[in-house]
Amino acid sequence: MGIELYPYQTKIIEEIRTRWKSGQKRILVQSPTGSGKTVIFSWIASRGKRILILTHRTELLTETGGTLQDFGIVPALVTSETRTPPQRMVAVAMSMTLKNRVKNDPWSDWLDTVELIIVDECHQQDFDYIVDLCPDKFILGFTATPKRKGNQRQLSDMYQSIVTGPDVQELINLKYLVPDRYFGAPINLKGVGKDSFGEYKSDELFNRFNTPELYTGLIDNWRRLAPGSLTLVFCVNIQHCINTARAFNFAGIRAKFLTSEVARPEEGTPGYATKLAEWENYQQAFSEMSGSRAEVINTWKSRDYDVLINAGILTTGFNHKPIETIVINRATTSENLWLQIIGRGSRTSEGKTSFRIMDFGSNADRLGHYRQQREYSLTHYVSSRKDGVQSVKDCPGCGALVIASTRYCKYCGHEFQKTKHEKAVELVEKDFEEMRAGLAIQKQQTIEQIEIAAAVKGYKSAWIWRQIYFKFGADEFKKYMRSKNYQWPFIYRKLNEYEPVRSVRK
Repeated sequence: MGIELYPYQTKIIEEIRTRWKSGQKRILVQSPTGSGKTVIFSWIASRGKRILILTHRTELLTETGGTLQDFGIVPALVTSETRTPPQRMVAVAMSMTLKNRVKNDPWSDWLDTVELIIVDECHQQDFDYIVDLCPDKFILGFTATPKRKGNQRQLSDMYQSIVTGPDVQELINLKYLVPDRYFGAPINLKGVGKDSFGEYKSDELFNRFNTPELYTGLIDNWRRLAPGSLTLVFCVNIQHCINTARAFNFAGIRAKFLTSEVARPEEGTPGYATKLAEWENYQQAFSEMSGSRAEVINTWKSRDYDVLINAGILTTGFNHKPIETIVINRATTSENLWLQIIGRGSRTSEGKTSFRIMDFGSNADRLGHYRQQREYSLTHYVSSRKDGVQSVKDCPGCGALVIASTRYCKYCGHEFQKTKHEKAVELVEKDFEEMRAGLAIQKQQTIEQIEIAAAVKGYKSAWIWRQIYFKFGADEFKKYMRSKNYQWPFIYRKLNEYEPVRSVRK
């Protein structure tokens, strides 16, 4: 086998085994972009079990197959052309393709024989069906960003626990990733609408970015900050890719674009004339600046030109270590997408000490920076409340961006001085603990006793909820709340509030 695991990858695998031995079958693994999640699950797949690996893009499927082969495995690929269930021990399948196949008996029978299901990018909702179909199977979900929001299904409904790998700053300190140099340019997004998923509407976002001033600013800043660097650009949509590529080439900087294929519209379809003009424009631009997907990527990798432009094609499953500059020529509300995009430049390569992030969409202001410390959970708020980005502060000891409530920097051990507010809160908490001791609350062994103590002292319901959660755990807390007719959105919100406190107490 040609790949040797890094120590942190071995540690993740050992933790998975520990969870399995404890009786947990459905486990989510979180580790940053560039940390080798594909290597981890390929190693697991080489252990001789009958395994199904689910993915959601052709590029990711190909990438997965390549890594498996490095471990001596030639997987069966389930694509739209596949008609019969695979016979090999390891199968790699497109998510929606498999969903349609397993409706038929030969495929459902084959699925019954699978011993382990691995789901890559498991934060994507189109994988949820496999957990519903196979609730009793061993399932491993992998993602850099286990984050959902709004009314999306809770990951805790499908996975029993989360295994977290090292974060970005730790991997940088260990020399497995490189640090970034961030450059941001403000953009006014007032008036740009959002779709039902909370993302900026593509057409309105394109109109905001499609101005001569912004194209000129992009070119000028690239020449000033990243001239001649191997650059990957992310745009809003296909037309934005074309216009951006034209702007670079007009300025004497060779660039090509990569987008999904645009099909010629059929006569009689609504808006035929407009769609035909768009198609003709795409064909002309394609003949001027692009070529086949393999040709565009390979000539860029070989440095025939510096700037490769895409719109959502190279966000996941694409790995080219020498990338020096990531240009985000768009805005997004998705922390998942943001981290996937900037992670394309994070890999180590010979002579590479850092990479540039050129953010033209004010994304870091909304979604946080590449190196900042993040905390993830299997549950999220199910209300209209905005998730926002965690507050962070700079560590004067090592310069890391750590969570604002941190007392000691996890990277260098620096102790932060308490603010006046924190000292005041500490005094209140001390008084509260003394009051608790005086009431001998710790001796209360049943929920009924806790309720009686609250009634005697005039404590509110929130006090009872906290006692139940920290004394009896999340499952008992949920059971109690449902017995009192509280709704799930409210219950999950409370769980999110209590979980960080439990982590601190541990």
